[in-house]
Amino acid sequence: LAGVIASLGFATARTQPFSISREDGIALSLTARRRWDRAPDVRDATYTEFTTSNALYQSLDLPGFSRHVLGLRVSGLRRTGNGASPSSIGGASGIIVAAPVDLGPGTLLLPVRGFARGARIGTSAWTASAEYRFPLVSVGRGVKLLPLFLDRVSGALFADAGDAWCSDEVAGRYLRCADTAPGEPLVSAGAEL
Repeated sequence: LAGVIASLGFATARTQPFSISREDGIALSLTARRRWDRAPDVRDATYTEFTTSNALYQSLDLPGFSRHVLGLRVSGLRRTGNGASPSSIGGASGIIVAAPVDLGPGTLLLPVRGFARGARIGTSAWTASAEYRFPLVSVGRGVKLLPLFLDRVSGALFADAGDAWCSDEVAGRYLRCADTAPGEPLVSAGAEL
């Protein structure tokens, strides 16, 4: 196998002292990947892939120990070729505790909170999120000499959505890849502490 990867990124968002999130700016990234199978004896593993992850952050001067933040995120994946394999959407980029099922950690590129990792798979996928992040309390305390310390507590209200589907050439090779066109997206909303 031989391959080439090219990435481009641009960011203006910044984190201030006591911030609970990135603020006032954007973060954009685009990655292209091409892999060639130089000896496709049994099955050609050649594929082309494009991924993007983009975010917008806007701070709000509201009461609290730091600024409140509105965040928007959109990410996507497109993979084509005989060697294309599906990726999954679902899960979250953290660990969810006190849940009856394991929902994390999930993918960082294509998260949809509230759904298990791999809820949908595909060679084309998108996810989007809108989030309101707010400070709750600045504790700044430890437990005597123990290495336990609570600094800040913040919350978030969110809405996530996403979908994944497979190309016709890949759908025949993967049983879970039945959808070959965009369908009804997965949608969730909730709160985090």
